[in-house]
Amino acid sequence: MPIFEGNRPNKVEAVDSFKSGQTWNSYYLGIGNHNGTHIDAPNHFCPTGKRICDFEMSDFVFSAITLVDIPKKAGDGISVNDLAKIPRQKGNCDLLLLRTGFHKQRGRPAYTNNNPWLTQEAANFIRSKFRRLRAIGIDTVSIASLANLAAGGESHRILLDQGAFKSSPVMVIEDLNLAYIPMKIKRLFAIPLFVTKVDSMPCTAFIEA
Repeated sequence: MPIFEGNRPNKVEAVDSFKSGQTWNSYYLGIGNHNGTHIDAPNHFCPTGKRICDFEMSDFVFSAITLVDIPKKAGDGISVNDLAKIPRQKGNCDLLLLRTGFHKQRGRPAYTNNNPWLTQEAANFIRSKFRRLRAIGIDTVSIASLANLAAGGESHRILLDQGAFKSSPVMVIEDLNLAYIPMKIKRLFAIPLFVTKVDSMPCTAFIEA
């Protein structure tokens, strides 16, 4: 599993097993809450923002979905110009999926250390133009990159914070595989583990076409 630089790796440890003489198997799992496909809730960057368990299950089901292809190479930023090409009729969505094509680098060093990222200007554009939006999703390890960590952090904050925007905060779903999904999607489910006192959590994401 690709892991953003600085995150602890996941851990799977056998506790009981047939091999050690027990009549059952059990395991201890150590999971980084920003490893793999996961949802950033507001508390990730906003001290008073909602944590993952403050949401209802229905908040993770999306039925007005816009998928856009924005091809990017290593280190590229997603800009306002990229997003301005989205037709106006597609702006009335609750989930915006950004397909950069960078999934092809998954498993290679560039995927975790030089991925395409979302600029602050683009984050502000999303908040101002997509007023019904509840989440964005992307096929990169993060909307931040190591080379643009501070700017990427601010992009997170713009999306996740209530701030000056009248609309609700926009959650961020990262490390999605968008390679084979169709342009028209009936519903997308991004169901997290519900763990108290944490900002964000890994999720299982799947579509109904």
